[in-house]
Amino acid sequence: MLLDSGSQRNFITEEMVQTLRLKRDKIKHVMSRIGEIEQHASSAVGLKIKSRVSDYAVFLPMIVVSKITGQLPPQNTKHTQHKIGRASCRE
Repeated sequence: MLLDSGSQRNFITEEMVQTLRLKRDKIKHVMSRIGEIEQHASSAVGLKIKSRVSDYAVFLPMIVVSKITGQLPPQNTKHTQHKIGRASCRE
């Protein structure tokens, strides 16, 4: 599942839709990716996400895709620690 508050759409994999037994809606949607590759989507789902520690909840429409990312490189990345006032942030 990909939730990106800066994005125009949210995506969920076919596998996750089946695992959660979500009800699908039929759509016709074409997505363009880098390199002008097109991917077609034929279904969407609605997903309600709730906080475990508060009353906050949000309903998100999600486009069902077979795969969200391509092959990721099998290597570790370095993590660096940053101090911002009293808080710390890890990249």
